[in-house]
Amino acid sequence: MFGYARASTSKIDTVVGIDPDGQRRPLSPALVGGVVHPKLALRRVIEAVAEQRTDALCSDVARRVAAHPPVPRPLELEVVTETWDTLHALDPDAEPLTRVVHARCEVPR
Repeated sequence: MFGYARASTSKIDTVVGIDPDGQRRPLSPALVGGVVHPKLALRRVIEAVAEQRTDALCSDVARRVAAHPPVPRPLELEVVTETWDTLHALDPDAEPLTRVVHARCEVPR
């Protein structure tokens, strides 16, 4: 009744943490955008990418991560645009089809 055709791929702007073992892990909306609402955090990343302010965003997120580190604690952050296969994005072993890194920064110790 409310269904509609979905695109085969989806692009997502986000910030990911890179752990000491090299794993990329998502961060919470509070760490990414300084807010608890996922859509507001996403909006901040989308705007930073569009306005080419990703270095500043990366630094802001790194300060929040340093103050309230998740477990495992990331060593670095990446502001990225990832393209995912829409039908398989939630598979446990899924990887993005493409990843564009807009900024990378270290998390202060």
